[in-house]
Amino acid sequence: MCRIRHLLGFFTVPTMGWLTSTLASLCAILIEKQSRRPALALYTTNLASETLYRQLYNHGYLFNVKFGECIPFAIGVGLFTFLRSRGKLQPAMEKVLNFSHSVTPNADILDLKQVPDDFHALLHKLRYDFGRTVRCEHRYSCASTAVESFVKNFAIGTGINAVFTLLGNLRKLLTNPLMISRILFSPNNLKLPLFFGLMPFLFHVTRCLLNRQRGCSTVLNNTVAGMVSAASMTAYPSVTIAMYTMWKGIEVWRRLFFEILLLPSPDF
Repeated sequence: MCRIRHLLGFFTVPTMGWLTSTLASLCAILIEKQSRRPALALYTTNLASETLYRQLYNHGYLFNVKFGECIPFAIGVGLFTFLRSRGKLQPAMEKVLNFSHSVTPNADILDLKQVPDDFHALLHKLRYDFGRTVRCEHRYSCASTAVESFVKNFAIGTGINAVFTLLGNLRKLLTNPLMISRILFSPNNLKLPLFFGLMPFLFHVTRCLLNRQRGCSTVLNNTVAGMVSAASMTAYPSVTIAMYTMWKGIEVWRRLFFEILLLPSPDF
């Protein structure tokens, strides 16, 4: 920025902000390892788009949309579920989608050995006393798949949230250990588990309902179900997660676009 100031003899808004930051970002991309360039570019784009949105909103150019975070999140999840239905999703992203939505066919969501004995009868009833359609990919009933995926993700979300909560309140707990129950069982700590649990629940409920309708293709059902599952973000609104998911979906589509056209993907 100082060198441009010396060359021009004065400051301008583009040279103080846009031009200098663009050159700095380009240098950062070139210096970074080639394998890590996509992640760096994606993170920077996500951060920039989130900052732009917040600035436009703070200055009155955009109005607030309640639970608007669900929109970019739905776009991103919809892109992933569409590509998975077409068999075009990368294995790494397939694992992420299976972790969040439990989409692996013919796989047990809950391990019966890890379930308390008191719940074996209930789990057996859910799995075998309810029906499933011919088009459903899951092994057991639709009701069992939706409930099991919710319980599994809710438990994982509770564990993750507990770890972050304890780490964030470590100083308070050291001075007063009796606060641990009040901190862990706060209503705010249910937001993340609900968000993580509702994602696969809404996905499987929507997909199984659509599978019962004639004239709907499997690709359409999975895509719509993925977008509907984004409504889970109403329990845990996060612009960062929503924007990252959308930009990650766009990046995957960009890679696929170059592969289909047999074009070399640019390094930067």
